[in-house]
Amino acid sequence: MKKIIRVIIVLYKKTIIRIMEFLKKHDFIFLYYLLSKDYLFEKSEVFFGIKKYNSSSANIYLLRRNIHRIEKGLSMRNIRSVFAEKYIDETLLQYKACVEKNLDFPTLEWAYSILEKYFEISNTNSQKSRNIILSELIKPINKVKSNSSFESILNENLSNNDKYKYLYNIINQRKSVRIYENKKIPRELINIAIKNASLAPSACNRQPLYYRMIDEPDLVEKVSNIIPGMSSFKNEAPMIVMLIGDYSAYEFESDRHLIYIDGGLSAMLFMMGLEVVGLKSCPLNWSFLKSNEVKLREIVNMEESEQCILLFTVGYSDSNKIEPRSIRKNLTEYIKYNND
Repeated sequence: MKKIIRVIIVLYKKTIIRIMEFLKKHDFIFLYYLLSKDYLFEKSEVFFGIKKYNSSSANIYLLRRNIHRIEKGLSMRNIRSVFAEKYIDETLLQYKACVEKNLDFPTLEWAYSILEKYFEISNTNSQKSRNIILSELIKPINKVKSNSSFESILNENLSNNDKYKYLYNIINQRKSVRIYENKKIPRELINIAIKNASLAPSACNRQPLYYRMIDEPDLVEKVSNIIPGMSSFKNEAPMIVMLIGDYSAYEFESDRHLIYIDGGLSAMLFMMGLEVVGLKSCPLNWSFLKSNEVKLREIVNMEESEQCILLFTVGYSDSNKIEPRSIRKNLTEYIKYNND
């Protein structure tokens, strides 16, 4: 009986594979996923997330993104006199709404300083004059009392406190750097950072990842040209690193997110390793767009089962340029207990 069941399972798997191959060949693979309850449930979560994002009158996520975009513009090698025109009005409206609701003081304080600097140097074509805009900017007030219990706990144990300070300093000095010196990167330093990355936890220790280093100038240029959000500094990076996950490490669709979980754990250790050896980096979002995926695979060798999770620019920071701060939100907003 057990032998018959095993044969049925094998035949079932082979049938599924043939069906998937047929659907993929004729570009109808989506029909397969219409039968997956888990996949459709995930898409419903995405739907409600988008709905909530677009219905929020004071959207702190939108404000953070737009301020980050402006800060990037201010940190470029040659700052343009006019930029951010497409979203500056939206940013100002969101800033005002978020200040009125006192959503996140560190973000609001950071936003205020960036907007102030932006209007100092930008020849914006906004309908309002620069002085009027600046006068209407409401400076945020911190209404959250500071909590010193975190520091007091650390001070109870000097040994642990020393470890914390060392770790914190390394983490805190890591900033996303986009402007680099024109200097070749020794591969042995990259190997040290990758050794760090290889120690990251991995679900069931399957380790479905590898890093592909792109340091040939022509390949760096080609890859840079298809990375969204890199147009303003695509000629800066001497090296681009691809973090690639392999779906063939898993049997079930329910494991489809594990390359991203394992990848995230590994990526942070990789960037910390770069910091230790004196290199800077910038993680680059690789939003899944079929057109970009096709272009990437034409440039770089990848298996069909592989997915680019994340990219990084790597190099020696140009000390003459300001590194964006990208201020983080309050510690209390990172923590929720139970059903808070």
